[in-house]
Amino acid sequence: MKMLANTPQPKYRHDSQNTGRSQYIGPQTNDNLKYWSISGIFDTYIGSGMTDPVIGSDGTIYIGSGNGNLYAVNPVFGSYKSIYFAQEILVSSCPAIDSDGIIYFGSGNGCLYAVDPNGTEKWQFKTNAPIISSPTIDSDGTIYIGNDDGCLYAVDPNGKLIWLQPFKTNGSIYSCPAIDSDGTIYIGSEDGYLCAVNPNGTEKWQFKTNGTIFSCPAIDSDGTIYIGSQDGCLYAVDPNGTEKWPPFKMDAPIWGDPAIASDGTIYIGSEDGCLYAVNPNGTEKWQFKTNASIISSPTIDSDGTIYIGSHDGYLYALDPNGTEKWQFKAGLFVLSSPVISSDGTIYFGGQETLDLAALYAVLDSQEPVCVSGMQLCTSANQKCTSASQKNLPCEAGEPHKQCTAGGPDCYASTPKDPICTNARQNPPSHRKPTSTKPTVKRVKK
Repeated sequence: MKMLANTPQPKYRHDSQNTGRSQYIGPQTNDNLKYWSISGIFDTYIGSGMTDPVIGSDGTIYIGSGNGNLYAVNPVFGSYKSIYFAQEILVSSCPAIDSDGIIYFGSGNGCLYAVDPNGTEKWQFKTNAPIISSPTIDSDGTIYIGNDDGCLYAVDPNGKLIWLQPFKTNGSIYSCPAIDSDGTIYIGSEDGYLCAVNPNGTEKWQFKTNGTIFSCPAIDSDGTIYIGSQDGCLYAVDPNGTEKWPPFKMDAPIWGDPAIASDGTIYIGSEDGCLYAVNPNGTEKWQFKTNASIISSPTIDSDGTIYIGSHDGYLYALDPNGTEKWQFKAGLFVLSSPVISSDGTIYFGGQETLDLAALYAVLDSQEPVCVSGMQLCTSANQKCTSASQKNLPCEAGEPHKQCTAGGPDCYASTPKDPICTNARQNPPSHRKPTSTKPTVKRVKK
């Protein structure tokens, strides 16, 4: 039976409950923080230029683009390819992956697509309005997705509508549905309502907030549903539709989604530039101030570290007590929510310049980084120290053919980690990407 894939990040907000909680540990310090980035294949503005990334079972990163392409990115080489083209229509619906590896995503033409990992289309399901919402996959393989006409659709793994009519709200649905253990589907709507829908498509209840909802609902282990609203409040709602505690008020609208830690702490960002930590009883635990609005949603790793991007261009890593662990400068601003792979690499989207969006990979590594088949070298003809992981292009003890001290892929030495004895002093400028070789940076911070 098809169900949500068991991968490091099979869908937006990680799981069917939208907890934003990863089973892997991300980078913990900046002592050995390295990154690579890909730019030039997305539309210019990150908000419409690319979706949040998801990760397949083999580590491949899938990401949609405003140019109508669904891209597959190799996590080792940094190379990419378009595996599906959705008719030059915006793809801003984050993909979801099922247990057979099938990738589902929506598009601005109103279609929900199902494609193989190699990009072969299995089917497409046509709705009556553009799709911004991201799909969620139930334990029986049912795909739930909303659209701009305010409809919530239930589609079976063969691309057939399950309900006779979609569930209708009075506003566009931008958020990703969440599914409780009893099969109840929760969805936020532009009309300001959090809706609970039975598995048969009938309404269970509606809960009114005082603002438009762009945020996705997140479900705690006790069944509590958390959702943010443009009225600047975080709401906690019991499974029966009653308010659990008075709204937690922030100083600006909420665009992102809540994340729920294993101890029940709720993390959510606000346009006021703060990441808030809220106790399960609705009281404030702490707040962390960035230097600009937060539109991104937080991600929690298995060690409890919280990762959040800000419009100030930084990705932040915070302890559960709110203390900053490290920060990484990614360009002008970060809108995409970070995701964590099995090797601890964090992937996220950022606006590198006003006209250039990028996918970033940030990792905490003592080892040289291989990207596009070229390794950051510490000496001429460097040898690999271990056998390949994720198709690293060398066997144990073999030299990287493209790694030479002072060569085009070496960077200036630093006190923390001398990289090349005869290195250039500046990283290479952006190259025009092609279908096999994107604009890739290889930098040690």
